Amino acid sequence: MKYSKSIFAAVLCAAVMCLAGMSSCTKAQSENQSEEQPASQEVTTQSVEPYNATELVPIFEAIDEATVGMDRQLGEMLSGIGALNSPAVGTAFYNDTIAINAILNSEAAQALLPKDVAFTWMPANDRGSFYVLVALKK
Repeated sequence: MKYSKSIFAAVLCAAVMCLAGMSSCTKAQSENQSEEQPASQEVTTQSVEPYNATELVPIFEAIDEATVGMDRQLGEMLSGIGALNSPAVGTAFYNDTIAINAILNSEAAQALLPKDVAFTWMPANDRGSFYVLVALKK
């Protein structure tokens, strides 16, 4: 099933807003926990900020070239890489997320990726068969 760009953008926007909401909930929970903890311990939280995935397109192409020996390439498993001006890197089947994570965590990919980028997966449909890879700033 193919999604239009407007539906994909709306789902992604809602997912990023959800992440931002979870960040503020986490902060509230941390503040509540810090009242119960001794004064010597500090609880810190990080805000969730999206990363423009279009900036990652040439890096993902370089990762594909650097990981030629692996069974599959990012370009084969991720569709729509950097298609929208958003933090959505691309979509993938659920079964491919582990292989994509392995590539992104490889030494070759880590040497090419910016140090301030982190990735997370979000469901792209209700059945959980497609996931969106989202780039966030650390």
